[in-house]
Amino acid sequence: MEGRIAGVLVLGAVLVLLAPSAAATITVYTDRASFEANTGPLVEVDFEDLNSVVLQGMRFRDPLRLEVGFCATPTCPPDPDNPSGGDIVLPLNVGGDVRFPAEVAWVTLVVAGMGDTTFTLEVTDGAGGTFTVDGQGIPWDDASVDLASPEGIAEARVARTDAGPLVLSSVVARDAAGSVLADEDFEAMPLYAPCILSVCTETTIPGQPLVPNPLTTAGVTFADPVRLGLGFCSAPTCQVDPDNPLGNLVLFLDAGGTIDFPAGTGGVLLVLEGIGDNTFTVRAVAFDGETMDASHQGVLYGVGVLGFDSPAGIATLEVVSVGGSGGPLSVSAVVFEPDGNPSVDPPPVAKPPLRPPRESPGDPFPPGAADEPGDPTGVPAKSRSCPWVASLAVLVSVGVLIAGGTGAVLWRRRRH
Repeated sequence: MEGRIAGVLVLGAVLVLLAPSAAATITVYTDRASFEANTGPLVEVDFEDLNSVVLQGMRFRDPLRLEVGFCATPTCPPDPDNPSGGDIVLPLNVGGDVRFPAEVAWVTLVVAGMGDTTFTLEVTDGAGGTFTVDGQGIPWDDASVDLASPEGIAEARVARTDAGPLVLSSVVARDAAGSVLADEDFEAMPLYAPCILSVCTETTIPGQPLVPNPLTTAGVTFADPVRLGLGFCSAPTCQVDPDNPLGNLVLFLDAGGTIDFPAGTGGVLLVLEGIGDNTFTVRAVAFDGETMDASHQGVLYGVGVLGFDSPAGIATLEVVSVGGSGGPLSVSAVVFEPDGNPSVDPPPVAKPPLRPPRESPGDPFPPGAADEPGDPTGVPAKSRSCPWVASLAVLVSVGVLIAGGTGAVLWRRRRH
């Protein structure tokens, strides 16, 4: 009896050692078309709206960097509320815009400090229609332009200037009856403090706004062990974003940086630009705890993607490494499937610890050129079945019956 039991145990141990590992249920995608063909409705999160601030219900956004500056006299007429005898102004580059609450029907923009520069505004009314308004600055004085529509004024966007940004001294918004709804002159804003999602903070890094770390936008949370960096990537290094005529805004993630997705997320896709042809590795963590590492390569003067999907849904992406110049991963957008796993409310995943901070984030835009962008290459999706699980269970059960003993064989069913 004991000999037979020992033999069955040895046989089971040998089968376990020889059996292949469990089949991976995480699928890897290296082209966007295949990812979209295998997922449901998707949400894309980019970073074009990060350089923004909301003042008195009006949202101001810039495609490069949003911060107020001081304009001294006589270049700008002095503001009565400015103790220094000058004016606090907000520059908006081409592509920058101001969005207004629904009840706004009439807007007055006052510009100063831009000489006799001409400009064109593209205005969107409350019904979605658009029209353009031309204006011109006045040297050593301010100038105003009025925007009005029976449908209301939803947005004013800087479509063109002769040179430099449009420099706003104040913005007044009124309803259809002429009552003032908002009157913003920027005098209360901190000087030379870049604004990220209405948080305006001074920074010691030239050209780099201080991005909250972690940063949550559209339900997706980005975190970095060093610092979250936001940068402007011009064409042709990066493709021009529809919301940014000058180029694209990208978020930098160092090794150990993570992206956490909301519960119920199915597939996720990273859109990568500005890293040249450097290689990188990203780890996907599913809501059931399964992990998958995938390596890929950036595209010179093009867009690379790396996506993951799982029946359990993808909870987290972690940057494992970035090769080549060793700089951070440059993410221009994240696409995710918000209802890919709607029937479950998965528990939080115990993620691996972040890697130690790097001494330097490296060069986000490595040099290099190519006549034509190459096609993304990466790890092909693989799917394997695991029939050995059922066979092993049968063998162990038969072994127990042969041994003549009593008891129960317990096992945890794997999901294939």
